[in-house]
Amino acid sequence: MLYLRLFHGRKDPAQEMDDWGADGPIFGPYRFIHTTYGAHVTLGLDNGEMHDLYTVESMIYYDGVYYGDWSVFTEETSLKEAGFSAQPYDGQKAKLPEKDGVSTGKKNPPVKIVVYVMGGLCQDVKTNLPDDSCEYAIVDYDNEPGLPDNHVPYAAEDMKTLPSIPVLLELADAAKNVVRNWESGDLAGPVRRMAEILDRIEHA
Repeated sequence: MLYLRLFHGRKDPAQEMDDWGADGPIFGPYRFIHTTYGAHVTLGLDNGEMHDLYTVESMIYYDGVYYGDWSVFTEETSLKEAGFSAQPYDGQKAKLPEKDGVSTGKKNPPVKIVVYVMGGLCQDVKTNLPDDSCEYAIVDYDNEPGLPDNHVPYAAEDMKTLPSIPVLLELADAAKNVVRNWESGDLAGPVRRMAEILDRIEHA
């Protein structure tokens, strides 16, 4: 299992540092820790839950402090040896502050689109649209029957980058259509369309 330690912190991201900054919290244990474009850090728990951290000017923000350094390690190699202990993650403290009513960074991570397939048919689609889609995954229970029902493939090796802007926009429109039709239950057409686009990407 993995832990994330934040350190070299300062209250103002523009502060000139002439000495080592403040030590921060240690979070964990996690199944994986994934960074997207240096702006969003996803911390994945065993139960599928995600913890999110965001960067401002290449520093991770948490609880009013901007951390210029962070380390990922296992409990066996570092935590006990140094006498440290993990602290609870608080999603409210991870929200980026606002400046003049405007957030200093993204409030939402890049969109994840996950399509669940069983028996050759799309069973479910999970997404946090609308936003700028950048990654997708297909959970194919036919090829991997041992996967748990709630498997969320946010690990870097499981997700794939969308190949082009035109296909990305086409997929985003299809996903939005799925979301719009979710409550009505009229999902067959929108889900089939999304599955067709993802299948085309998969075999491109």
